Amino acid sequence: VKALHLDDFRAYTLGGTRVVDTSGRRNWETPNNINFEVLLQNVNSNVRELSRERTNKRGVLLLEGFCILENKIVRDMSDIIFHLDISKAVCRERRRTSSKYSHPKRDWTFEQYFEEAIWPAHEAYMTQICDKWQLEYPCLKIVPPGTPDEAVKIAMRAISQHLKA
Repeated sequence: VKALHLDDFRAYTLGGTRVVDTSGRRNWETPNNINFEVLLQNVNSNVRELSRERTNKRGVLLLEGFCILENKIVRDMSDIIFHLDISKAVCRERRRTSSKYSHPKRDWTFEQYFEEAIWPAHEAYMTQICDKWQLEYPCLKIVPPGTPDEAVKIAMRAISQHLKA
């Protein structure tokens, strides 16, 4: 099992592209902030490596992060897709306390960024998932808000079933 995290593929870090809103404030909650070209190179490299390591078995490559489904190539190459839904209150608390990327501190207060960037981006993403991608990709499973342990159990069960097929 290998994992790639979208936070490691920020467009600014990997290519100098700074994404800003109409007021010139940095905004990290957009797919334009992800260097998908470098991500896909890493995905392909990891898939080749997993194939070499597991001649008779299938490997698992986990891609984690907000906006991952914005890229059609990623959606098309995925065998199983999970979206772990989250409530607004939990999202706010997790972002405030557990992320070094809580918000672009020079441009926004945390509350401004959460209300004007984070949560609207989440709602727009959920609309895409529910209204479009879920219909196109039957392998997309939406995991309702719950505990991390519940989400892991749901994911492990689906991955195990997929690997046995």
